[in-house]
Amino acid sequence: MTLTEVMVSLLLSSLLTLALVSLFVSARRSSLQDEQLATLQEVGRYALSFLSRELEMVGFMGGFDQVEVIDNAALVSADQSTLTQDSCLALLLDGQAGVTHFNNVNEFGQETDHLGQSTGRSLPSDCNLGYRRLVKGSDVVVIRRVKDHSIQERGFSTDNLVPWAVYLSFSDLSGPAVMHRGSDLNAVTALQSRSPQRELETWEFAPQLIYLREQSDVLCTDQGAPPPELCRIRLKQSGYGLSPPQCLVDGVERINITFGIDNDRNGMVDQWADVPPTALAAPIRSAAVDLLVRSAVLEPHYSDPKIYLLGRDVYDPIQDGVACTEHHRRTSFHTAVETRN
Repeated sequence: MTLTEVMVSLLLSSLLTLALVSLFVSARRSSLQDEQLATLQEVGRYALSFLSRELEMVGFMGGFDQVEVIDNAALVSADQSTLTQDSCLALLLDGQAGVTHFNNVNEFGQETDHLGQSTGRSLPSDCNLGYRRLVKGSDVVVIRRVKDHSIQERGFSTDNLVPWAVYLSFSDLSGPAVMHRGSDLNAVTALQSRSPQRELETWEFAPQLIYLREQSDVLCTDQGAPPPELCRIRLKQSGYGLSPPQCLVDGVERINITFGIDNDRNGMVDQWADVPPTALAAPIRSAAVDLLVRSAVLEPHYSDPKIYLLGRDVYDPIQDGVACTEHHRRTSFHTAVETRN
């Protein structure tokens, strides 16, 4: 074999090797992309399903719709050592409001409008969010409702009430109604004495505070920005007070919720609002949810130039102040639900 033939063979083998390497890199990149997109779909669908379900049930009190007459004096008295007007526990136990919504919070839980200006509202300072910063620009929502089934459906007995759990008991849909701890049998007895039928319907109260938090104070590294976590705080399941944060899924980067308000109480939505009114005369009929989901893996060769519209909020990843976030894949999700309150 001549020198020329050897050089030609080396050249051809090099070109073939280069083609194979290029094909492998391309296939690997395509596989990574498909994996990331599949994960985004899974995370987005789970988060959207969870939020939709809770928003559908917002303000559900077992069919009792006169929440303004619910008596929680016994509950407040039992918790007075930890329950102050501006405490996080009081925020969850406010049975006379189906939902409390904080729009576009900053990293410390202070609410801002869609222009980034402070509204003066904020989460109580004693809310234990796991000592992590909230995701700037996302919404925080407190959803209050009872569980899906009454205690009677499982065979009611005061002996079966969990001492530290919170219950809503009422004699009929016109009242009276009392919110009480399971250990407070005096509240149950007093309510029965006020009821002509002396029969009660009892539901366990299950409020929760839903929010997004950062996983790390370092928002950008060589490996990318750790994705935020969708978390919630509930009442303790085995004691008094609030439970530690429970994080449900990674990767939800923004939550935006707007509410359909029925100002004239004709059953139709008259107005969409970022923050629902507290007046009972204007019930919430529906809610629109916009989510933005972000991948966990940094792709240096990928750049996301898109600007996302979430409700009235505009989000530009490149202008977010975290340089590496533009190299993460994103997908937005949207749905609208009708409330059952």
